[in-house]
Parts: sequence; structure tokens; C-alpha cells
Amino acid sequence: MKKLGIIAFLLLIMISCDSNEPEDVDLIKDSTKSNSGLTELQFNDNVKHKVSKEKTIEVEGKELITPNRLFDFYPSSIKNIKLEKSSSGQTRSGLGRYTTSTGVYETKGKLIKVRVSDYYSKEFFPDYQLMIDLPNEDPGFILTRLDLKEGYIGYMRWEENYKYGYISLFIQDRFHVLIDIEGFSDLKDSYKDLVYKFNFEN
Repeated sequence: MKKLGIIAFLLLIMISCDSNEPEDVDLIKDSTKSNSGLTELQFNDNVKHKVSKEKTIEVEGKELITPNRLFDFYPSSIKNIKLEKSSSGQTRSGLGRYTTSTGVYETKGKLIKVRVSDYYSKEFFPDYQLMIDLPNEDPGFILTRLDLKEGYIGYMRWEENYKYGYISLFIQDRFHVLIDIEGFSDLKDSYKDLVYKFNFEN
């Protein structure tokens, strides 16, 4: 009887210990500041595998691509440089919230930094009119409207002396893609090869 009592007592202790374990946390988010000063959410590396794989999320009545799934649009590499996922989350413009992601392709002091955002519609993208009414000049920079296939509009802002600039695109009346380029001067002329590496067709 004593042995049975001891076994029962040990079982009771084990059960009570199990019930006091903390619940598994699905997602850890760190609030960070982007270069533009907008707050975005960064996913902690050790819990990326727990981020929901759902394709869309409802934000202010709009079905947006979830932040982490925006990386599906990125090429896995550019110029044999692998994508490094920097951050993803939600942020806000004057016209409402949107989902966004940032990825980097970097090697030997050269950089291609990409930001892909889902605005749902051009109505919620505050700079859409700029894409249409591009200024004639920008002191110190060359502004070029890009010749792109249907569904893509955009321009390049380039500083010739130091070989840096950016490409701003609006795709399928929904997605904004900003590509910062530093040190890859050849991309000024081969921008189509770069732009079409991003998969917005599916």
C-alpha cells in the first residue's frame, strides 16, 4: 500500500508541473523603425517557421498578402547573390494600412535593397499620381520613365557620378516595388532583366 501511495503522490506532482508550463507563443514581433521613419514589424529569426502560411490577411476591410508571404514575389538570388530577408509587417500611409517587406542582396560593398508592399489598390497608394505625372527634371539626378510591359508602370532616379539610384514601380494596380541600387551601375541599362525577376504573374 505504501508503494502505491508513493507512486500516486509522484504522479500528482508530475501532472501539476505539466499544467504550469507556459503556452507556446506562435509569433514574436519586434517594433522597429525603417529608413523612411515608418514603423514596421520585424519577425524574430527563431520563430519564422511558426509564422502563418496563410496567403492573405484582412486589414481595414482589405484582403492583403500577408507580410511574410510577400517574399514569394522576390527572386531567390540576383547576380548570384542570395536574398536576405530583412523585415516584414504592416505599416500605414495617409490612406490606410498596408503590408510590406524588405529584402537585401549584398556583396563586397554593393547593394540591391528591395521593398515590396501590398496596397490592395492604387486608390490607397499615396504616390500613384507621381508615377503618372513624372517631373521633367530632378536636380542632380536623371529621371527616366521606364518602358515596361502591361501592368507595370515606373521610373528610375539615377545619380550618374556615383552610380547609385532607385527604381520605383507600381504593378497590377496593387503592388509597389522600390529597388535601391548601389554599386551595380550596369543595372541602369539592364533594368528590365532586374524588374522581371520579381514574380507578380501568379
